[in-house]
Amino acid sequence: MEIAVDSMDLFDVNVVGGGVELSVPVVVIKAGVYNGALRDGDAIRKSAPLWEGMPIIQTKVEGIDDHPPERIVTCRKQIVGQVRNPVWSEEEGKIRAEAWFSDELGSPPEIMRFLEGGGKLGVSGAYFHETLNEEGEFEGVKYSARFYDLVPNNLAIVMYPACPVGTCGINVESFNNSEVKKMTSEMAIDMDELVSLRTESATAKVAAAESEKVKKELGEKVVKVEAEKAKIAAEKDEMAVKLAEVTAERDALKAKVDEAAVEAKKQEFLGKFPAENRAAAESELLGVYMEDPAKFVIEHGNRYAELLVGKGPQQLGKEFVPEPDVESQEWKAMGFPTEKEIAGMFGIEVKE
Repeated sequence: MEIAVDSMDLFDVNVVGGGVELSVPVVVIKAGVYNGALRDGDAIRKSAPLWEGMPIIQTKVEGIDDHPPERIVTCRKQIVGQVRNPVWSEEEGKIRAEAWFSDELGSPPEIMRFLEGGGKLGVSGAYFHETLNEEGEFEGVKYSARFYDLVPNNLAIVMYPACPVGTCGINVESFNNSEVKKMTSEMAIDMDELVSLRTESATAKVAAAESEKVKKELGEKVVKVEAEKAKIAAEKDEMAVKLAEVTAERDALKAKVDEAAVEAKKQEFLGKFPAENRAAAESELLGVYMEDPAKFVIEHGNRYAELLVGKGPQQLGKEFVPEPDVESQEWKAMGFPTEKEIAGMFGIEVKE
């Protein structure tokens, strides 16, 4: 939460006059555009009760200066008075209050004498606030930001307030009874108590404002995280669907490859037999061969060898003329045993 002051460049001015414990009217703040930022009526109205008990400060003895650098004012030499009974005026758009001064509050006698004589002092409110960056125009004055959630910190006596003397300030208006109010001993407040109450009150208000800010930022982060989680979950679901599709496609291709490999193995086996023996080889031997090649050799070796050599020399009543064994020659060239060699392994004589 930022802190702003409603004052401009300042010069030292001595305050003179006679004094007494007293209370004079003060216009604390008025709705308007100051230093390029808007404080609208709604924001000021909400802050009105919080001005109760705010210290009126002066940073130099017998002089008028700006706000002190401290965020919370506790220095007894700086506190010269106190704001009491703040009231919001809807019609005029400003906060009226009473400015109390006394020895009990550490008020310089010069200030009290000056005010008792009708002197007017400019004031500048310091307050924590939230900022909304926006442009607009209020009562003919343009602004580039708007302050809201004002939390008062102090009311300083200054020479050049942003809200000019006459519009805001101490003693710029009169009480209805036109009399200066005297502070009784019962109404006085011990300075240590004032500092203690001010510190606790301001700290609590700032802490509450900071807490709300943190809650707001945390809420925004939670919303953002939840949105990211939803996005990630949606992307995860989408990836899961794509993965399932790719997996199904892979499994289908693998099945086709496996099927083609089985078919190639069958054709390779049947291609070893003469055409006239392939049907018998397929019905008698292929199943065992595909299931267990080792069992096939042990249990069906003889039949395998018989089917490899063909039916014999009689074909259609013609003299049998053996054709060149091209396949055996190719197998031999590749280092594989020929059909004759395989038949010999099983003790079968193959005639040329």
